[in-house]
Amino acid sequence: MAVNLSSKPAAAIQLFSWEPALADGDAVASYILTPTTVVIEDDALNGNSIDMYISGGVAGNVYAIAATVETQNGETLKETLYLPVYGPGNAFANTGTDIISFALRPIVGIVGSPSTGETTDALEWLNGMLAEWKEQGADTGVALPLTTSSVIYSRDAWIKAIKTNLRVLVAEQYGRQVAPATAMAAARGLQLIKAANLPDDRGSADYF
Repeated sequence: MAVNLSSKPAAAIQLFSWEPALADGDAVASYILTPTTVVIEDDALNGNSIDMYISGGVAGNVYAIAATVETQNGETLKETLYLPVYGPGNAFANTGTDIISFALRPIVGIVGSPSTGETTDALEWLNGMLAEWKEQGADTGVALPLTTSSVIYSRDAWIKAIKTNLRVLVAEQYGRQVAPATAMAAARGLQLIKAANLPDDRGSADYF
């Protein structure tokens, strides 16, 4: 399971609050936060909510923060918090409409515009696709559900994967086929996302 934090400007130090899913009557006893690349400048427990001031990050990337919580009832809860970072000139600040327009282009034509119904259906398929990917271990860090105006901050290569995979999905819904190159790019892009989400359990080699 993963938690998607709201996006942060690259140059800002921003306050985020996260409350772990506790059993009824339980409370946070202690916690450990382990960020990747971004920096937690300060953090504190506020009731059962963990407040953290986060800085750093490069625009266009999504960073993971591993959180481990020990509860007063002796439970250990582990969660991954995903933080999208954006900034001026971020080339990957696509909206839901941008993704959908790309996917529907073979259906409506280069100069055509999708109808309201086509856009609504494509948005539903986009949300369903990303939710399914998350369950399969291909978490893009995108906060769901998306709307047409939602800004999608993700890794550069992942945006192409989202666009091409949605185009393949949309084409199937309309009984169309995409070009082999598009289908190949979609498959490779999804594998890239899955590979990036795999934990790095590799240790140093032992020599005898």
